[in-house]
Amino acid sequence: MFLGMPSPSLARIQKMNMADLAARIERLTNEVANVEEKVKRLQQVDPRPDAKITELGALIKRLAALRNAAKDQLEMKVERKRRWDEKHGGQNQS
Repeated sequence: MFLGMPSPSLARIQKMNMADLAARIERLTNEVANVEEKVKRLQQVDPRPDAKITELGALIKRLAALRNAAKDQLEMKVERKRRWDEKHGGQNQS
């Protein structure tokens, strides 16, 4: 459960590697910006669609929370990699 809703996205984020996480963070950032633009446009419409604006506000919160979860996951993976490199002398074993 994520923000009161089931979240397959959160499960996928937890399984991603560092490159995929960086790409997901960028996509989520762009998506939040796009939805915010849509909300701004809807606020200028007459009559103002308050229900849709509220719905999009909740979507923005969810996307931002997913982006933060992805950032946290990426930071954790970077830290684990840094500790592993320190422990093993920075040598990559293939």
